[in-house]
This record gives sequence, C-alpha cells and structure tokens, in this order.
Amino acid sequence: MNHVNHINNIAELITELNDRRIEALKARDKPAETAYSYFLSIVKKAEKDGGQYQEALNALKKEEKALQELQSFARTQEEKNHTEFELYILSKYLPKMMTEDEIKVQVLHLGQELHPISAKDKGKFMKEIMMRLKGKADGKIVNKCVNDYFNEIFNN
Repeated sequence: MNHVNHINNIAELITELNDRRIEALKARDKPAETAYSYFLSIVKKAEKDGGQYQEALNALKKEEKALQELQSFARTQEEKNHTEFELYILSKYLPKMMTEDEIKVQVLHLGQELHPISAKDKGKFMKEIMMRLKGKADGKIVNKCVNDYFNEIFNN
C-alpha cells in the first residue's frame, strides 16, 4: 500500500481526493469514483465545520471504523469486497498506526522520563502517553501496554 505522505493540510487533502476522483471518473471506474467522492465529502464537511487537517483525519478515521464494522456484518462476498476496497483507498490517507512493539518502546521511554513510584501514578502516566500518541496508536493497545508495564514494575 502506498501511503500519501506529502499531504500536510486540509486543502492538499481535498485536492488529492478530488484528483483521484477525476482519474477514476475518466477511467470509468465507478466503485473508485464513488469511494473518492464520498471521502471527499467527509473532508469537505470537516472543513466547512471549521475543522483543520487533524479534524478531517479524525472524520476519516471514524469512517474507517464504520466501514470495518460494516465489513464484519457483510452478508455476501460482494459486500465484503466492496468495503475492503473502500478501506484500502481510505488507508492511503490515514496515518500509519503504531505497532504494539512501537507502543511498548514509547511506554518504556515515558517510564524512564516520569519514573512512576507506585501504581497510583498510572492515571497520570496514561493521560500523558495518550496525549503523545493521539492519532498514532490504538488506545486499546496503548492501555494494554501501560497495564503490562505497570504490572511488571509494581507486581514483581
């Protein structure tokens, strides 16, 4: 999958999605044209609502979750393929999420920085790590890594 790394603001994202929509239209690729049009409308709505690039990405992430849920309830192979195709397109425009190993490294670094002295520090620790990893990591995986870290240092 080739991630679109050069996009840094909402205007560039709108231009990129519209360009891909037009390419799909010219190629008579109706599924791609429909997907790009839909994602473009999500981003334009975020912009209209006063949002910036991060808000547009958040709206696209929300759509990704909805598509993943839709895919899990798909009744036919055609429905599964359709949502998989849309998820593939969408994934090009979302930041790559961190792996569990990458999150563990960040948790260890924060542990060295904050030096938690008891299990009571977990709330403050969690707040800080979530702030640092917002939009980069799945919160459930972060929570698991933080729990593992605290269990390791305070239950041994």
